[in-house]
Amino acid sequence: MVQVSRNLLNYFRRGRWLRVAALYVRHPARMVTLTKRVRGYISKDGLREIGTLLLLLWHYVTDIAQGKYKDYNRQSLLLVIAALIYLVSPIDFIPDILPGGLVDDVGILLYVVNSVRGELSHYNESRSRENKKHFPLDKKDE
Repeated sequence: MVQVSRNLLNYFRRGRWLRVAALYVRHPARMVTLTKRVRGYISKDGLREIGTLLLLLWHYVTDIAQGKYKDYNRQSLLLVIAALIYLVSPIDFIPDILPGGLVDDVGILLYVVNSVRGELSHYNESRSRENKKHFPLDKKDE
């Protein structure tokens, strides 16, 4: 199992995901299109358990694309966008049409959330200051 996890992370880090994400960052209209595609995944079977985290990532990218959140870390944004592109892509480590096909997507999303936890906390604080919904990153935050 550890080897599979390592292979999945290598596939994600060395794949095209970050290069494609860089194109999205340069063109906010692409980020908006991506968020529209991601919206359909938030309540998808196999992703409900991480729905709150996925919703947080969705709001993060949406607010940046719309210019509502400007104090973001570019590297964190790249990772988040790469993970969301991975999620909506039908071609990934385990194809989504197979039973358990979203396991790799969940793994990548959790890896990215953990990697950019500080940035997401900063974003959450910004949302709280604007009296918007706060998204828990940990059970203790709920």
